[in-house]
Amino acid sequence: MVDLFAGTHLLGSWSGLLASLVLASLLVWLLPRSSQPKGKVPASLPDWLPGVGNAYRSIFHNRDFLDFARKNMKGRSIMKFWLGPKGVYLVTGAKNSQAILRNSGNLSSDELFFMVLAQLDAADQKDIDQFRADKSGRSHIPLNPVGPAGRIWEQNHRIFTDNLTTSKSVGVMIDKFLELFTATLEEQFPVGQSKSLRLYSFLKQEMARCAIVSLSGEEILKQNPGFIDAMWEFDTYVYPLIFGVPRLLYPKAYAARDVYHAMGAKFLTAAWEKFDWTSPDVDADWEPIFGTRFHRTHSKFLKDRGFALCTRSGMHIGTIWAQNANCLPATCWALIELIKDKSLFAAIRAEITTALDVNGKLDVKKLAELPLLQSVYVETLRLHVAVNITRQITDEMVLDGYTLKKDYLVQTPSLISHLDESIWSEPGHPASEFWAERHVTYVNTVDESGNQIRERQFSLAGRAGSFFPFGGGISICAGRHFAKQEVMAAVAFVVLKFDIELEGYVTMDGKMSERGPLDDAWYCGTAAMPPDRDLLVSLTRAG
Repeated sequence: MVDLFAGTHLLGSWSGLLASLVLASLLVWLLPRSSQPKGKVPASLPDWLPGVGNAYRSIFHNRDFLDFARKNMKGRSIMKFWLGPKGVYLVTGAKNSQAILRNSGNLSSDELFFMVLAQLDAADQKDIDQFRADKSGRSHIPLNPVGPAGRIWEQNHRIFTDNLTTSKSVGVMIDKFLELFTATLEEQFPVGQSKSLRLYSFLKQEMARCAIVSLSGEEILKQNPGFIDAMWEFDTYVYPLIFGVPRLLYPKAYAARDVYHAMGAKFLTAAWEKFDWTSPDVDADWEPIFGTRFHRTHSKFLKDRGFALCTRSGMHIGTIWAQNANCLPATCWALIELIKDKSLFAAIRAEITTALDVNGKLDVKKLAELPLLQSVYVETLRLHVAVNITRQITDEMVLDGYTLKKDYLVQTPSLISHLDESIWSEPGHPASEFWAERHVTYVNTVDESGNQIRERQFSLAGRAGSFFPFGGGISICAGRHFAKQEVMAAVAFVVLKFDIELEGYVTMDGKMSERGPLDDAWYCGTAAMPPDRDLLVSLTRAG
């Protein structure tokens, strides 16, 4: 999910910043604000700048803005602010958040999908218009009569769900990922030898490569040796791109997008020449050119429907970016916590051994059910995923006693819900801090020998409504099951096979740092926030 962006370093100069503010001010005065809603009216957040509202703060410093909003809400569940001429309702509370996530008939995420198509995927306008013209919706039951062009929304949505969410499709991807990740680490780290490296930098290359091949095949990296670097460069500029900031103000952002998209187009052109659509590989679970059934099926669907190459390549590499931009930071943050706490590292290692099969290989299904590892995974997402779930109000509605006006936006930020002390705090463990056992309960059971034992169980009881790192409703992330297993499998293999010593902290440009990593607030609002410092570690592969 991509949403508001934070930070000012992409502006390039104070003149660019000034131009942005002037433009926002002009929009406010030239485009009238919507009329005030009747009935109970949500209070407004104080404006950061008269005539501009909180546009600058919410776009360029989203984490600071959310902290500011949380302090000003003072027990209120809904408040209003302005993004230039656009009114936005900021919504908190588990019940209210779930109402938004369920996407009732009064709310729609369609416009955000069109923004992604236009700005991130650089889709052809004719292709965007095809989606707009299909009023039948994404559900298998049409919302409206289907036009002569047939259904596009539902077919596109079904390809994602059928090929990314089923146990079989996830199993194919995770098996391939583990095969590649295991081979990579075993090749680079002979038994008994130590090697120093920067942890996040290593994962951004090697884990990303294994993840890309497991989903999308080998051909895209063969065609584009610099693909991974281009993906991370594109990742840096997603925020300004999604909101259509003019190329004149952000030339580097568009240059990064153009390079990344050119690689996608190069790959698809070559792939269609190489792939034999009459061969048995058409129905293969995985083959080297397109990878899983998902990209092969999706690419063919779009091409058969006449979608332009730019649209097809944008949607293809967009999926690859989304997969890695979330899984890589989450994996790194989980490992950071384990490396910092040797007793936790040992406990996780002991738990992981119970998920080994008779041949000593990880049983991923068992792994995904381990209570302490699941708790570490959820705690990592709770603290480091900040996504602003955004919907457009299609018809006036009432939420928690407030009348919300048509055409406004509603946002429910996961950061506020995930850090709610009233929901997550435990004695000695505030919501703002990592605690590995926050999502664990202990129960007394009897083993096979009749002995009383106390064992852990994973639980989100009473809190699930306040935890939504993958969004919700029909727009929920289709890759969430693969993401969970990928992160847990990567963490498990590293912990099981390596002894790790922390040697120090470094900035992302390689300079030694006196402090450890914090969330990179630039990414707040979109999904997983990566660390702003890297770990210099020594890895020794165990026998």
